[in-house]
Amino acid sequence: PAVTSPGAAALTPPRLAPQRLWIGGPRRGADRLDHDVHTPAEAVEALISRLGERPVAAVTLVGGEPTLRADLPSLLRRLTSAGVGNLGMFTDGLALVSGEAAGSLVEAGLKRVRVELGAFQPEAHDWLVNQPGAQRRALKAIRACRAAGLNVEVEIPLTRPAVDHLPELVGLVLDLGASWVRVRRVTKAGAAAADFVALSPRLGLTQPALERAWDEAARRRRPLTLHGLPACAAGRAAEGVRVDADEPLIGGPAPLVNLPGCARCPGGSACAGAPQDYVERFGWAELRSEERPHSPPPPQAQDAAAPPPRAGRAPATRLLVAARLAQRPSLHGDPLADTPAAPPRRLRVSFRGPSPLLCPDCGDHG
Repeated sequence: PAVTSPGAAALTPPRLAPQRLWIGGPRRGADRLDHDVHTPAEAVEALISRLGERPVAAVTLVGGEPTLRADLPSLLRRLTSAGVGNLGMFTDGLALVSGEAAGSLVEAGLKRVRVELGAFQPEAHDWLVNQPGAQRRALKAIRACRAAGLNVEVEIPLTRPAVDHLPELVGLVLDLGASWVRVRRVTKAGAAAADFVALSPRLGLTQPALERAWDEAARRRRPLTLHGLPACAAGRAAEGVRVDADEPLIGGPAPLVNLPGCARCPGGSACAGAPQDYVERFGWAELRSEERPHSPPPPQAQDAAAPPPRAGRAPATRLLVAARLAQRPSLHGDPLADTPAAPPRRLRVSFRGPSPLLCPDCGDHG
């Protein structure tokens, strides 16, 4: 979408979004995130040949943990020789805590690293990746990579542990020298499929955190982009919403399919639509609450009578909507203010017939 907010020009990511090259490889243990299971990249050689025929300007290596590959330096050299000028990789950063390790990859042709950080709280990040001390090492890797001359990007999977302190995490990594922050919605894939309900935050509650994170990036004039989220979930941060087509995947698994956009969708062409895995589990209510006017009910519900107080209106399932409704003058911040009368201080109760606590024969306690 067009950039209109003050200072938003500095928030725009690099014009040339890198392509992702699936190289397969093992993961570093059993994490709880939505990484795809280990898939051998049998077509890596063919992909490198294709890159040689038609060089691309930027490539990010994804799939597994690249630093666990013994042939990573030689793979980087081959890609550089094939004409890739801006070569990066997606990593957990645990192997790059020393300047020597980062420097050796720079000598092999690496230009960028994209480090994954799951949460601001160390224990939350370590729980997500199932690696004690992982967050401390990842932050140290960001410093080491910056010192080695690498351009550092940070990718934050948006999970329940990350939402509350998302602005603090964005500010932290930008202060450490990250040049670009990517926030992506966790999907129902990999290990996250079994715990999708526990890991996936409700979209109706994420907007305040996304807006504050956007403000943190704007204050430091660094780009922040949102991936896999519908534009209506981001509020003021909707300018940062990007679709998967901005960074195509060469090889590897097929991406998850999103449902078509809602009626009168405010996101336009920049919105990828409703996440299918999310809607199948949590429903449409939070997305349709942004529509003006409210879309008609599904066919199977058209014969049902709508409840009188809210007929024709979208449910107030979003945190900001509920807060706005609570500020109505008639309520004065008290949801019980419109009740007809205050409850009486004294109640008189009378019973007719035998009490169930008494014996029906003698009238005494049984």
